[in-house]
Amino acid sequence: MRQKYQIHQIVYMIAAGKQIKEMVVMKYADGFYVVRYRDTGGGLRVREGRLYPSIQLAQQAGGILPKDRMKKQEERFDFDLATDKYYTQF
Repeated sequence: MRQKYQIHQIVYMIAAGKQIKEMVVMKYADGFYVVRYRDTGGGLRVREGRLYPSIQLAQQAGGILPKDRMKKQEERFDFDLATDKYYTQF
């Protein structure tokens, strides 16, 4: 199997289905990459299909909004304690 990403290349991964993490490729072996988080220094061994070369491709693949648009969408909903229901603010 061919190596898609080079050693020390910056890649992006969708973590927990909602966050995009920036990582660095440390090693490649048999279709798996050992990657290291750039912010915490921790590492993982993941398949090639979970990595993306750009943050835009990761957002498209996961249906994840950029942080500024995500905040606007979260502000649209509120909880009413009297009725125990959510309602939409417009």
